[in-house]
Amino acid sequence: MQQLLQQTGSTTDDLFQYTSGPRNARVLVVGEAWGWEEEVDKLPFVGASGKEFTRILSEAGLTRGDLLLTNVVHDRPPGNDFEHYLCKKGDLDAYDHIRGLKAKAKLSHGVRTLERLISCVKPELIIAAGNVPLWALSDHSNVAKSGTKLPSGITSWRGSETFTRDGLGKIPLLPIIHPAAILREWGFRAITVNDLGRAARFLRGNTSWNPPARTFRLVKPTWPEISGYLWQLRQRLGRQTLEIAVDLETYKRKWVSTIGIADERSEICIPLLRPIGEENVDSYLEIHQEIELWQELKHVLEHPNVRIIGQNFIYDTEWFYRYYNIRALVSFDTMVAHHLLFPGTPKRLDYLASLYCDHYCYWKDESGDWDKLPRDPIQYWTYNCKDTRATYDIAQVLKKALADEKMTHLYQDRLDQWHESRRMSLTGIPFNLPLQKEMRLQFLEEASQISQWLLNAVPEALQYTSTGKPWFASPKATMNLLYSVLGLTPILHKKTKKPTSDDQALAQIDDEAELPWLAPLLERLRHLRSIGVFISHFLDARPGVDGKMRCSFNVAHPETFRWSSNANGFAEGTNLQNIPKGEEDLIEAEEDPNALLGHNNPPEGIDD
Repeated sequence: MQQLLQQTGSTTDDLFQYTSGPRNARVLVVGEAWGWEEEVDKLPFVGASGKEFTRILSEAGLTRGDLLLTNVVHDRPPGNDFEHYLCKKGDLDAYDHIRGLKAKAKLSHGVRTLERLISCVKPELIIAAGNVPLWALSDHSNVAKSGTKLPSGITSWRGSETFTRDGLGKIPLLPIIHPAAILREWGFRAITVNDLGRAARFLRGNTSWNPPARTFRLVKPTWPEISGYLWQLRQRLGRQTLEIAVDLETYKRKWVSTIGIADERSEICIPLLRPIGEENVDSYLEIHQEIELWQELKHVLEHPNVRIIGQNFIYDTEWFYRYYNIRALVSFDTMVAHHLLFPGTPKRLDYLASLYCDHYCYWKDESGDWDKLPRDPIQYWTYNCKDTRATYDIAQVLKKALADEKMTHLYQDRLDQWHESRRMSLTGIPFNLPLQKEMRLQFLEEASQISQWLLNAVPEALQYTSTGKPWFASPKATMNLLYSVLGLTPILHKKTKKPTSDDQALAQIDDEAELPWLAPLLERLRHLRSIGVFISHFLDARPGVDGKMRCSFNVAHPETFRWSSNANGFAEGTNLQNIPKGEEDLIEAEEDPNALLGHNNPPEGIDD
């Protein structure tokens, strides 16, 4: 180490000059750069976010005094904007290409100093607080091709038990949300306490760090292995109740590409498609094998002793029923359970896994593009196994949590609603397609007339943007007309606090400006927008091939526990949450509730 310091012209004191904590600490915490109070004290994590970080560490079972804290850059960027350390187009500053970024001198020096500090301390664990440390210490960041934007990825990788990049000795690495971001978004606090709990357990010796990855033996199974696995499942189901997690992946939203199944001891990915060249796919199984596969799956998934575990299984059940006539009813949906316990929090599978799975490490980017199978199908199939295994493991934790909170009966009520929502999603309602087409033409004609009026209402120089869009189709051009040309007081967005020309802003301008000559323009602009929303949400909604309109209903979405709706997995239906209610429509609907549907008979059900 002394030889390294001599070569770089550094001393041990130089490395630790702007750090805080014992030099022989087992854990190194790396932040991004100084804030105002850090700049005054020349120390990391001493401002408001640093004080909150101390409390978070304590709640997670860690003592700040036992940790060595530092930053990637020992400096305060102007406006607390870290992009100050990146060269922009036209900058004359010299820069280094470091890990995809065009780094100015302070950033490149900071990264090299951090690397030397790590070599000197040899920590057992490094905590990377924020996007910049994640970029500097790992291979997990997303970096723009230009190299002039801040890296991203911390919200995906937070809580992962991963390792530092090559060249840093493969040291255990725990990414977390930066404390300053927690002060801006308080919802990050609880998950950060949870994430740091991994570090506390590791340091106490209660757990290893990301043990060797699970080997999924049945990732590329042969047909005898597939049929043998399903035969064993059927035999076990004949003797006992059996929980299995089920997850399917789709290709271009048209075909099922893989089916994953996991029980308490093993998992399998059953591929149905495999990539051929760059763009084409081929069947993984012979046609007679695939026919037998679906017959066996129907026996397994409809068996009275099976208990299916799924994550947002509404999507999966739609595919199983429509194409393969399999009545796959979920027994435990992890999304529904988490939503009941923690309404308003994210419900993605990776988020749930980060909270409930041991040795979690982010994997969701491994799936590639849904519209294109990756060149390496093993990675894609392994991804399916990881999804299914995570779903099974999450369910076991959530079931215990529901029992501990005495909410099992409430969950059963939500599950009953899930089954009802499934019936509605699969049944659909009769739909008057000719009326939809007729209304669409009428609305398009009215939109064309309003558009021409709005163009003629402004000077020719303002009618179109540089890209050829009409001014009213561009929020920027609309704000330019209202706030710059007409000189109206800008209306600020409630959340972003930036000028906006959204519908609420137009209504506020109309109420406050009291300009009779402006009212017709604002009225037509708002009406045109309403027409566009109505066309896109309702008149462009696709019915099924049988003429029925089907929407997917989700019982685990809003915090209020009401159902949400959206287009289903086949791009049919729409969001029925905010249906416009014109006076004429209401009168007609009161006289004949089925008038808007064009039918007088109630929709037929399905055998469920």
